[in-house]
Amino acid sequence: MIIDTHVHYWQKSTPDRPHAPDGIIWGDELLAEDLFAEASAAGVDKIVQVTASLMGYDNRYSIEAARKYPDKVVGVFARFDPLAPDVAGRLKELMAQDRMMGIRLTLHQPPYDRWFRDEMVHDFLRAAQDQRVPVEIFAPFQTEEIRKVATAYPGIQFLIDHMTIRIMKEYPDRFFKWPEVLRLGELPNIWMKVSYFPEAAVGKETYPFVNSQQRFKELYEHIGASKMVWGSNFPPVKRACSYKQSVDFIKDECNFLTPAEKTAIFGANFLNYVKVATGAEWR
Repeated sequence: MIIDTHVHYWQKSTPDRPHAPDGIIWGDELLAEDLFAEASAAGVDKIVQVTASLMGYDNRYSIEAARKYPDKVVGVFARFDPLAPDVAGRLKELMAQDRMMGIRLTLHQPPYDRWFRDEMVHDFLRAAQDQRVPVEIFAPFQTEEIRKVATAYPGIQFLIDHMTIRIMKEYPDRFFKWPEVLRLGELPNIWMKVSYFPEAAVGKETYPFVNSQQRFKELYEHIGASKMVWGSNFPPVKRACSYKQSVDFIKDECNFLTPAEKTAIFGANFLNYVKVATGAEWR
């Protein structure tokens, strides 16, 4: 079974559910049903919904579709305002909702990219640690900031989205902090979401992304396969390759992985991550 742990579905903007003005736009809408069809055609069995930044902190559609299609959606990683009052109470209320798996911090642009440096989210991190909430982090190139946070909160299991990589004009070499990424992966409470190798190659190489394969192998040799979690990052991955190619990159091209390791990276590791983070099997 292949579980895609990083996809986004969303609705059109409406007065009741407006899009966030600073959200990343990948189209007017991508309904859950349309995403399921794309996933099935790519050979993916189930998905994990990561609420798109376009939806702001509104996770309603994420949760509604997950409840409606439990055979398709393993669960939801929600967006959450870590600076608003009553962090612990709001976090507990959100995580009590059916199909909620964890929280994603999206720190990819101002002013959010300063939250770790300025130590603005410690109330949230303390609450997440106390409540054993899995936390995904998208903080491009903030390797040292992530290291400090992970060291300060050893009770949180962190899943690092896209290995901290992002396509940015300021950083034409998307692997320029790769040695730091490898060292970050050594921490016991850090798991790596290997969800950006195709996109890291945009403008430099095309499928099968030979250079990205080598980087993947370096990460594999440094931290082992058991802490790697695959996600396609669909639909943004389409700027690099097709959905199916994002699957085939690991299934067919990364031949340094054993069949058992590929099975683990394609889903079993993610379920183990949730188990280690929460202390319970995912329901």
